[in-house]
Amino acid sequence: MLNEVPVLWIWDNVESVAGFPAGQESKWSPTEQQELVEFLQQARHTQAKFLLTSRREEQQWLKDLPERISIPPMPIQERVQFARALIEDKQKDFRLPLEDWLNLLPIWLPLLQFSEGNPLTIKVLIGQALHDQLTTKEQVEKFVADLRTGEVELTQDDVKEGRSKSLHASLNYGFTNAFNETERQQLAVLYLFQGFVDEMVFCWMGDSEKDSYLPTLRNLTSEKAKVLFKRAADIGLLSKKDNEKEKDNGYFRIHPVLPWYFKRLFDKYYEQEKPVAFRSFVVAMSQLAVALFIFHERGYHHKVFERLLDEEANLLYALDLAGENNYWRELSGIMQVLNTLYKHTGRSMDWEQLVKDIFEKFVDPQTKKPLPGREKVWYFVTTYYAGLKRELRQWAEAEYWYQAQVNELSLQAGLALVRQPKSLEPSANHPHNPIKSLWNNISRLFLDVENLDLDTEQCNYLEWLATALTLLGNVQQAQEKSSCVKSYEQAVVLLRRFVLHPANADEYAQTRKTTANAILAKTAFDLGSAYLYVPQLYNLKEAKEWLETSLGLREQGDRIGIGLCKSLLGSVKYNLFLKAQSENQPQEKQQEYLEEAKKKCNSALGRLPKEVFQSLPEEAFEEREKTFNLLGLIYEAEGNLKEAKAAYRDSIRCAEAIQDSYGAALTCYNLALALTRAGISDEALVYAQTALRNYSQEKYGNTTADIQKTQDLIREIKRDLEVKGG
Repeated sequence: MLNEVPVLWIWDNVESVAGFPAGQESKWSPTEQQELVEFLQQARHTQAKFLLTSRREEQQWLKDLPERISIPPMPIQERVQFARALIEDKQKDFRLPLEDWLNLLPIWLPLLQFSEGNPLTIKVLIGQALHDQLTTKEQVEKFVADLRTGEVELTQDDVKEGRSKSLHASLNYGFTNAFNETERQQLAVLYLFQGFVDEMVFCWMGDSEKDSYLPTLRNLTSEKAKVLFKRAADIGLLSKKDNEKEKDNGYFRIHPVLPWYFKRLFDKYYEQEKPVAFRSFVVAMSQLAVALFIFHERGYHHKVFERLLDEEANLLYALDLAGENNYWRELSGIMQVLNTLYKHTGRSMDWEQLVKDIFEKFVDPQTKKPLPGREKVWYFVTTYYAGLKRELRQWAEAEYWYQAQVNELSLQAGLALVRQPKSLEPSANHPHNPIKSLWNNISRLFLDVENLDLDTEQCNYLEWLATALTLLGNVQQAQEKSSCVKSYEQAVVLLRRFVLHPANADEYAQTRKTTANAILAKTAFDLGSAYLYVPQLYNLKEAKEWLETSLGLREQGDRIGIGLCKSLLGSVKYNLFLKAQSENQPQEKQQEYLEEAKKKCNSALGRLPKEVFQSLPEEAFEEREKTFNLLGLIYEAEGNLKEAKAAYRDSIRCAEAIQDSYGAALTCYNLALALTRAGISDEALVYAQTALRNYSQEKYGNTTADIQKTQDLIREIKRDLEVKGG
């Protein structure tokens, strides 16, 4: 019959053939399963088509016989149609007229997006929204937020309706039958993960070598966790990330509605152990954050950003838990890697809001001292707050906080060096009383540097202080203060003579050397920049020497650091050209400097053969922005307006990618000036006005001089246009 009549034969839910959930004994014998396979093989030569549906791939008994097609999520248009039908069916039980409920569909769109196209989830959520009378945007946003954290009771999900109509019944059936009690306790921990879980991080929570480990996950191996997650994926609790079944990477996604289900399990199994579970999760996420930051510093930018985007929600939740429970070490590690993510993906507003939220939780805005019980995180929180003020060009406040850190760390380092009792709490006179005890102790105790022997704690304090001094120097340099050199040189002394001294050889020596060398490389770079850009310090020979020192200290994978050094060495060459031009040196010499400057910039941007892997990565928008701007100046000096415009526009695109309005304004001004000199006044006016708008944004401080010179340029351009028009 199948040979004669075309038939579409649908076999629904064939997972029962091999036993479902996994581990359950099948009602089909191996012989019967084989007979089914043979029948399907024979039917391939008929006019019949077969559609088999299953929650899993059924590789065990079907092997490679079928063509497997993953069903995509329900399109948003169909979700709206389904929701409309549900409203029409259920609205009679609630007080509003049908038309009023249907008018709420645009407001309920976040619910439909949250469902990820799962019909059963849509049914439950729409029913709950009707029951709870969710009629405003704010109510819907709160409902979705509570769903993500599991802090909501889905009263309209009736278990009595059975697995086909109840989300809880469907999940509970698989969960109860597929796993034993120990496995159920382990999977309940998934409540802590926000939409994404890596089996490696999950296993870290059970590492018994840490005092923070969770007993139910004790020494869980990666392989066992991976098998457990794959079984959970079979019943719909998890899904392999982006259906990457060919990649055995242990990354799984959690449907956004499942925290509601996992919370019930978590409350059941961990009612008395919640603090332990929270602590182990925070420590594991901090361990991941530190590892990703180190990989980023070594040049693995693309892979790190991909992982960070997956883990962002987990990191933010861990950050909240760390703040609430005063886990200051973990908080600092997580903040560090989030800063990297937001900085290089153009999300400055997200970073600004995050820093402000953290700052308010830890620092008294009136006294600028830590809130009670938050003393140990004061240093880390103020580091990011000062950095935020620096990015907004609010120099006075940024310098205040960096100077406060230098003073406090000088005191703590001084106490550590003489073995006196110490506390990380800022002193009563904090922060503006000068602290000289550190340098006195160094002079008194370590005149004989050959016999120097510092322990880990002493080295840590000196390393932190060196970092704070470098950051203070950066703010001083931005204000063109010559005092920045003193800050940088003190940092170099601490790192070279003490932290990196060969006598300090403990178990952390190699890690400390790597970290301290990275700080030293950045400080040397900042010294080169100071000798290049601070008028009172201007010295091209010193700038070149410090930049070459920085370049020599960079690890091979540090593409951003290497690229920055090349870019600034290009600026040294450009300044040598300007000097040669002002002194009327031979044209050949001037052109030689420009060629060398151009080569350095192109090398930094990865435009030269064999130097792609020692150049700025594509996602290093801030660094590429500055390099393209310099390249525009070089091309302009050569008289090549076409290439200059292209470089300037590339710089503007990079600035806009990271919402750097000030950086975009600098380049817009340079391009407007170049166009004015070339007599292209109408186009020049557009860029000059854009620069003025960006400079005038309220969030930026200290832009008066920039605004004034731009206004002067606009007046000049308008005069030119009037002359041409006349």
